[in-house]
Amino acid sequence: MRKLLLTSCALLIAPVWGTQALAQAPAAPADTTLLSAATEHMHRRYREALGSSAALYSGVQYVNYASGTAQGHQFFKSKNDMRGSVHYDGYEFTDLAIQYDAKLDALLVNSFNSPAKFRLVDERVKHFVIDGHRFVRIVADSAAAEVVSTGYYELLFEGGPLQVLAKHGKDLQTRMGQRMSYQEFTDVDRYFLRKGGAYHPVGSKGSALAVLNDRKKELKKYAAEQKLKFGKETRAAALVQLAQHYHRLTQATAR
Repeated sequence: MRKLLLTSCALLIAPVWGTQALAQAPAAPADTTLLSAATEHMHRRYREALGSSAALYSGVQYVNYASGTAQGHQFFKSKNDMRGSVHYDGYEFTDLAIQYDAKLDALLVNSFNSPAKFRLVDERVKHFVIDGHRFVRIVADSAAAEVVSTGYYELLFEGGPLQVLAKHGKDLQTRMGQRMSYQEFTDVDRYFLRKGGAYHPVGSKGSALAVLNDRKKELKKYAAEQKLKFGKETRAAALVQLAQHYHRLTQATAR
């Protein structure tokens, strides 16, 4: 009986000793290297985001030069802010309220803490999207300077080495009314095909076919079948449709 009692006491004491031993034992070393790297990465991303946002809102303040009685406006599509995104200083900013002044060729953003607008530094903009329209910044070299100037161009189509581009501008005239003068803004749109690294101005079916002359016969037939119109209102859509078919033809040959 005494032996059984001692054995039972030993079993009761053993778990207590085990708990004390576990509490006194040094904890297993954590992976401090991994934790430190993750923390530093988070801090770096925070600093980068903070710095890039500050850069986005530190451009030159924009002053609206249009009078209250002006007919039309200087902006692309609408004189109101539109949703968009911009690739600026190496960062992609999304869901912004932006405007594109087509007269000045200037991209504008709203200040985050005031009603002021800022003009972004052109050289820091790679591309932007406004109301679903994608714009790229082209820097004209000496070879292209006679055809295109450095600035923002809407990228209407891109397929392989072929691009359809639009340069949206605004013409501003002062008109004389019955009692006073007033400003009038009108759209001025020009179109270009970029093929093989060279830019070509296009404004008609003939000029477009001259650029795409390696498929001229097929494209001429396609344009007739589709009844493509190259008037002012339909020119952009017709150029895109023609370029798309050209791309399909070249892709089929490459297979």
